Amino acid sequence: MIWVLIGFIFLVFIGLVIKLILIVRSKLIKKKENKYYKEQNRWLVEQFRRCNVAVFGKKGTGKDLLFAHVIYLRKECHYANIPYNELTEVIPLNIIGVGSNNYKNVLENNIKKIERTFKNCTDIYLSDAGIFFPSQYNETLDKLYAGIPIFMALSRQLYQLNVHFNSQELNRVWNKIREQADCYIRVLQSRFVGPFVYIDTISYQQYNSAEKGILPPLKPRNKKERRELEEFTARNGEVVYRTFRMHKREIKFDTYYFSKVFFDDEGVISND
Repeated sequence: MIWVLIGFIFLVFIGLVIKLILIVRSKLIKKKENKYYKEQNRWLVEQFRRCNVAVFGKKGTGKDLLFAHVIYLRKECHYANIPYNELTEVIPLNIIGVGSNNYKNVLENNIKKIERTFKNCTDIYLSDAGIFFPSQYNETLDKLYAGIPIFMALSRQLYQLNVHFNSQELNRVWNKIREQADCYIRVLQSRFVGPFVYIDTISYQQYNSAEKGILPPLKPRNKKERRELEEFTARNGEVVYRTFRMHKREIKFDTYYFSKVFFDDEGVISND
């Protein structure tokens, strides 16, 4: 009888040890994951503070979710063509520019003075830029809105701000705008898991690499592969898989906003 009791106690002890190991392991994995997502958030915020960022991806992949996430992280007032949260000031796109000035005015040093339109250090986010500035009308846009590319090129000097845009396809956007970006993020998909949304992306340093859809290289395992990675980076710039985690409470924008803009009723009222 005593041996049965000892055996039972031993099994309970082993069970507790295994449970403790699993708990510790789970905490370590969670800690590692949290560290990764914090690092990715820091990278994301830094890119949007540093330069004009172009976000692109197929319909429904989560381009505006990524905008909403970085806007939440930055916690700063901003301009946009759709209301992302309570800090958004919605603007008409035709106010972006440098008045009646064009490249000829700049080249001939004949610049006409203009009134300030934007606040300093207040970035602009353009949703669905491919609809408003479609590349098939490059020449028409060049003539009608010549000041917009100048504004984007000089935005940091004029207002200390950046202009970010998203589109389904990178090459669908007016070439004078997409050429002003210095960081490109391709959104692959968004996964809703519990209270979180995971946004899978690929980041690019170079436009050509982003347009071609080049995939990131594998992690090098030896000296030869490290050399190949260096050659790859020299040709294509840095190309990296990145996943961002956002909480669902960050989603405060209407994913069907444009239905209210175009329709003479309440539009689509569900975010499901």
